Amino acid sequence: MRFDVGPTVTARFVIHTRYGAVQGHGAGKLRSAGLYATFGGWLQITGGTGRYAHARGSGGLYGAINRNTDSLTVQTTGTISF
Repeated sequence: MRFDVGPTVTARFVIHTRYGAVQGHGAGKLRSAGLYATFGGWLQITGGTGRYAHARGSGGLYGAINRNTDSLTVQTTGTISF
């Protein structure tokens, strides 16, 4: 997973399983409030390998960044078909 943080948070991800991998990307608007900056936006599953070679899907991408430690919490919602 790669996150780039600016006024907009962008993400690229690959999730590996024993049956193949799922890949996609997403973005969200960053909101700043003290110690934590939160973000919310969208994600899209664009393909994969193995069992997930034809994976497609979409959903929401949400999270929070701790400004002191740079730790990141991410939550996703949505649907996938393969």
